[in-house]
Amino acid sequence: MRIAYCEDEPAQRSRMELLLHTFAERKRLPLTVEAFSDSAAFLFHYPDSYPFDLIFLDIDLGGMDGMALARKIRETDSEVPILFLTNHREYVFEGYEVQAFRYLLKPVTEDTLFPLLDELQTMRGQEKPHLLLSLGGETQKLFLSDLLFVESDNHYLTLHTAAGTETFKKNLSEFREELSAAWQASGGTGECFAAAHRSYLVNLAHVERITRTECLLSDGTKIPVSRGCYASLNQVFLQFYRPNAF
Repeated sequence: MRIAYCEDEPAQRSRMELLLHTFAERKRLPLTVEAFSDSAAFLFHYPDSYPFDLIFLDIDLGGMDGMALARKIRETDSEVPILFLTNHREYVFEGYEVQAFRYLLKPVTEDTLFPLLDELQTMRGQEKPHLLLSLGGETQKLFLSDLLFVESDNHYLTLHTAAGTETFKKNLSEFREELSAAWQASGGTGECFAAAHRSYLVNLAHVERITRTECLLSDGTKIPVSRGCYASLNQVFLQFYRPNAF
């Protein structure tokens, strides 16, 4: 489990780290905690991607407060759980805006913290299928459901999502195996991505229609379908929605 913790009071940081490590030892879980004294320090290390299983934010941080930092995080990451720490109950209602996982009133104790960590562990077991990618020197979480298609060109791959594109050097066949492993590890059956062409993989969940020459995706993109891929693409598309069709 990888946790980030933003707290400007040293005593509170030490107390929380002790509690987190106590929980991990009892559950025999690997744990990494990265502590930050303010929002600026957090954003310096993680300006636009947040590779954590949980982020603790003290609402009463100096400078950019915890609520403002949560809004910044939500600009690019709608998934990472955020847990607020506060001395004030009135902040609870503001958390709906940033989809806060939970609130904890200070002082935090085992009785208040550990049940929430247990709940998070249960949620992690049900997490949507994803990959962790190293892009531009950063580790980013890519949810398979966000990926529309993959384009290969001269040993480079471009990932196309609704939010934009990312390009990096990798073999298309290797990446397809990684996608398949992530899908099946989450309990998925069959394949979630299929070749429409030797240079394209499409996310079957986003396929609207397949013809002999093109594949229409949910965002309106048309992907070329090669003669050699047409039959197999149709077959895996049917299997994706009807696992026992063949």
